[in-house]
Amino acid sequence: MNNAKITHEGEISRIYSDVIHIRIIQNTACSECHAKTACHISSNQEKIIEVPNHFQSLEIGDKVVLEGSASMGLKAVLYAFVIPLLLMFSVLILLLDLISGEIFASICAVAILIVYYFALYLLKDKFKRKFTFSIKDERL
Repeated sequence: MNNAKITHEGEISRIYSDVIHIRIIQNTACSECHAKTACHISSNQEKIIEVPNHFQSLEIGDKVVLEGSASMGLKAVLYAFVIPLLLMFSVLILLLDLISGEIFASICAVAILIVYYFALYLLKDKFKRKFTFSIKDERL
């Protein structure tokens, strides 16, 4: 799994001297389903991915392939879902044992999530350096 890669096809939407913005369309798992027109669960989301600009020949509108490591996706899930869940349940169980006030413990468990996600927001520049995609093919 060390060599596993995540790839996305995208289109260059903006080019700056140090970064390229690439627009990708993220499809839901049910995008191939025949009943997707009747089902309101399916949707496509447009995302902008920032990639360091090391290219001279790329232009706005070019189609490219983005590539990232699969471990990057697992780390993202860890930071976004697993750690907050463990943190919330830990605070909830700890405060229920110490105080036995369910409302106060619940409020503190939610408050710790607010603090955690605010800390992630403050560290977003560090995460941008840690979670980076690269352009695999200059043009499709």
